[in-house]
Amino acid sequence: MGLALTVAGAPNTANAASKTKVISVTKVARQAYHGKKGNVYKTAKLSKVAYRLNKTKSTTWYVTKQAVVKKHGKKVQVKYVQNKAKTKKGWVYSSNLKAGKANNFNNDSTAVGRYVSTGSVTLQRAYNSANGTYGNLGFSIGSAWNYDGYANPDKLKDVIKDQKALVNLYRSTFKNRFSKTQNTLLSATANELAAVKATEGNKDLIISKMETFSDMLGTQVSQLS
Repeated sequence: MGLALTVAGAPNTANAASKTKVISVTKVARQAYHGKKGNVYKTAKLSKVAYRLNKTKSTTWYVTKQAVVKKHGKKVQVKYVQNKAKTKKGWVYSSNLKAGKANNFNNDSTAVGRYVSTGSVTLQRAYNSANGTYGNLGFSIGSAWNYDGYANPDKLKDVIKDQKALVNLYRSTFKNRFSKTQNTLLSATANELAAVKATEGNKDLIISKMETFSDMLGTQVSQLS
């Protein structure tokens, strides 16, 4: 009869997996999350680590399903995650994930520049490309839609461009990136700005609303890390 040998101190992954039972799996609407601590496991059995979240802080994970798992007698919730390219995937304890996209300065800075480029020439001149920090990026957002020393655009089509650029920047890049209270306030202010149809008679009102909203957004962006 052969003897099974084990190495002292070595993790018994087979035993760990045997003590883990997947109770249920549910599909959920695709949503972005990020995490800074914990592991991404290869399966919902939570026995083999695929990635460390502290090594993938700038990765945005997309959740499409979640599971209830019984591990060592306790029920826990885990989520199935994939990166945008679907080249990385696995299961993560729900408690280790936060809703919203991960902070990635290069991506955010590029997005701001891209949306500024869809605005008026005045907006583009007022925008100073941010240099390396969210503090600078937030300041650049606030000063750009305040036109930073340049005269406000006087053509209606330019006001419309800048209004659309600011709302689209927020909704596509920064929506739901801050605290619950700030997210609610920013979303309501963005919706209010977007709802105003620009006319020759209300250009100044829209410019004032853009200045207010860009200051609010810039302040929150400057506090990202």
